[in-house]
Amino acid sequence: MTWSVYICMLLLLLLPLQVTSSPLEQERSIRSVLNVPDPANNFTHIAVYDQDTIFVGGTNYIYRVSTENLGIEKLEKIGPNPSNSIGQDCYNDNSCDKNVNNTNVKVLLIYKSKTESIGELIICTSLDKGTCEKRHPTTLAVNIRYPESVVSVTDSNVAFLAPGPSSNRSSPKLFLYVASSLRVPSSTGPKQTLPLFCSRNITTFEILSDKSYVDQTYWTSFHIQYIYGFSSGIYSYVISIQRSIKLGVIEYFTKIHRVCQTDRKFNSYAESHLHCLFRNSNIKMLIVNIQAAYVGKPGRFLAKSLNVSTDDDVLFGIFGSDVPGEIVEESYFCMIPMNRAETWFGIMTQRCFNGRGTTGPAHVTKQQPCIKSIKMK
Repeated sequence: MTWSVYICMLLLLLLPLQVTSSPLEQERSIRSVLNVPDPANNFTHIAVYDQDTIFVGGTNYIYRVSTENLGIEKLEKIGPNPSNSIGQDCYNDNSCDKNVNNTNVKVLLIYKSKTESIGELIICTSLDKGTCEKRHPTTLAVNIRYPESVVSVTDSNVAFLAPGPSSNRSSPKLFLYVASSLRVPSSTGPKQTLPLFCSRNITTFEILSDKSYVDQTYWTSFHIQYIYGFSSGIYSYVISIQRSIKLGVIEYFTKIHRVCQTDRKFNSYAESHLHCLFRNSNIKMLIVNIQAAYVGKPGRFLAKSLNVSTDDDVLFGIFGSDVPGEIVEESYFCMIPMNRAETWFGIMTQRCFNGRGTTGPAHVTKQQPCIKSIKMK
């Protein structure tokens, strides 16, 4: 399969933008390959520990891997386990319908506090309704397991570590931010109740702040697939693909969600459309579905072309098919400086302060007309 990759400038919504593009001329040589030990157990997650070690998670196993030759240094079997269809642990529960189900890794993160050099692995799986545990990075042994549901067993999740509200602003604490989609197929479906987006205590995994569906009917009617989560500046972001149905026609689109990290109640939560616009003298295309994303710092030449500094964050995204998960012949590599995203969110907020538009979005808050207020500074 030939992938045509274009480099283009990305802005939110339909703001004017200038685009440059160039095809990917050559592939870098592959130095090492990490093969799946068991083809039935796929790799799904990766976390970088240091320059020598990465951790890989997937179906029924987690692996510690050397970056030098991609050799597996240690593997730990985490499944399959006896559980029911919604991931409930049945070892000590004779009332549930026991089946041997695969254990799928849903979250894999590295947590290192300022006082710990070794750190811990944070792993959330499909076992026991989406619980999490901390493991030792050398032995992969469980240090502690938390009994509460943290992630969705059946749908998409993204999780990342970022600063949150702290009494000491000079030394902000790290929190676990989690976004989870949850669809209940029927009244007899899983009774798992998770917020759409929340921050959790890194020690206890208790929810500190969250945004949830305003009405539980959205569980079955509102489809959302989370792609990526990250921290930039004083905000925490997640990116998702959402679905709408208009006159019987299904449409998909990408959204970026934001919350201020000092907001203890998530009142600053906001969403905006995100897309990639490719344009040259012969063609103009709007690509609306993101497939993968990453936030990083630009090099000197890229920073100059984007008119940002090398200290600024840039969102890199691969955009493609109009239908999520569909394999296409072409995809587009797009970039958006995060200071432009912050500017656009500020414009949206200022419009509401000027009394234009409504509060929202409708699935997380009751929509009301914006009330003209004081001018934001």
